Amino acid sequence: GVPDPPPPPPEPCPLPVAAFTTSPVPTAGGRVNGTVSPLLVSFTTPAEDPLCPVNEYLWERRNLPSGPYTEIGDGEPNQANVPFTDAPGGGGSNYEVRLTVTTDGGSDTETIQIRVTVP
Repeated sequence: GVPDPPPPPPEPCPLPVAAFTTSPVPTAGGRVNGTVSPLLVSFTTPAEDPLCPVNEYLWERRNLPSGPYTEIGDGEPNQANVPFTDAPGGGGSNYEVRLTVTTDGGSDTETIQIRVTVP
C-alpha cells in the first residue's frame, strides 16, 4: 500500500485585532466621561480565537496630554478583563488607556481616552 499523504501545515494566525468595550460606555465622541473621582472603568475583550490564542494582553495607561505609559494589567493570557480606576483628582483629569494584544500572528493596539470631570 501507498502511505497516506502528510497533513497540510496549519494555517498561520492572522494579525489579531485589539478590541474592548467599556462600562461606562463612551460618548458619541468616543471618550469615556465621568463626573465622580475616583472613576472606575471596566474593560471587557471579545472571546479569543481558539485556533490562534492570545499570548499576551498588555494594558497600559497614561496621563494626558503627554505622560508616560505605565502597566495596569499583568499581561498574562486569559487576564483580559481589567478595571481602571483614576487617581482622585481635582477639577479635571484626562487619561488614555491602551490595550496591546499579541498572538502568534503579531500584535495590535487599541486606545481610548477617559475624562473625569469633578464639579
